[in-house]
This record gives sequence, structure tokens and C-alpha cells, in this order.
Amino acid sequence: MVISTMVSTQAMAGGKESVKRQVMNRLYHEANQNEGVVNAKFTVDDDGTIELEEVSSSNRALKDFVKHRLEGVALKMVSGLEEKEFNLNILFMKERRRKG
Repeated sequence: MVISTMVSTQAMAGGKESVKRQVMNRLYHEANQNEGVVNAKFTVDDDGTIELEEVSSSNRALKDFVKHRLEGVALKMVSGLEEKEFNLNILFMKERRRKG
């Protein structure tokens, strides 16, 4: 389960949220087997394709998962976001079952 994210960029606020939402939809992690934080730095090309610059995490499985799910993905573009740099921090946590 992806618990929370934080995006920082030079892009405008509305467009930033659209990119965040599209990226997070690609990262929905049903397995819930791993916990950790992943940082993904990327740009979006003129055609909407994600170009990963760096993916880092202390959890190798989550790092590989994020890299695999984002590399070369085409987003629906929001005007004015081309070539902007995005820095996305993603917190993955195992789903906890409630007792009772």
C-alpha cells in the first residue's frame, strides 16, 4: 500500500498534482510485502514520456519495482510541464489488519 507521497518541482501547482496522480496510479502495490521509502527524480519529455534520472531506496525490491513501473511510461500531458524536474518521495507500508 502506498501511504503517502510528496512531490517537489518547479512546475505549477495544478499540473504537479496531475503528474503526481498519474504516477501514483502506476505505483499501486497490491503485494504489500515491502516497506520503505523510494525517491524518484524524473523529467517529462515533450511527448509525455517519463525519463528517470535517479531512483533511490534502502529497499532494493521497492527501488526495482518503482523503476520498472515508471521507466518510459507516457503520461497524459499537462501543458507547461515538459522538461520540468520532479522529485517524488513515496512511502510504502504493509497494510495492517484491524483486530476486532
